[in-house]
Amino acid sequence: MDVKKIGERIKHARSLRNYTLEDIAKDIGVAKSTIQRYERGQIAHPKLPVLHSCLLYTSDAADDKARV
Repeated sequence: MDVKKIGERIKHARSLRNYTLEDIAKDIGVAKSTIQRYERGQIAHPKLPVLHSCLLYTSDAADDKARV
């Protein structure tokens, strides 16, 4: 698992949706610095629940949910 690539994808998805680090951190229940470290690839062993939450938050499904 390439943590740098994962971080780049999280940051790219966040940027496309104009979400801030604070938006994601608050909504998934982690510190802003945690999201920063994931985006920079500084988490040696990423936790699946955090990755899953980031994925859901930045996915099209989250956009659909916000429209309801």
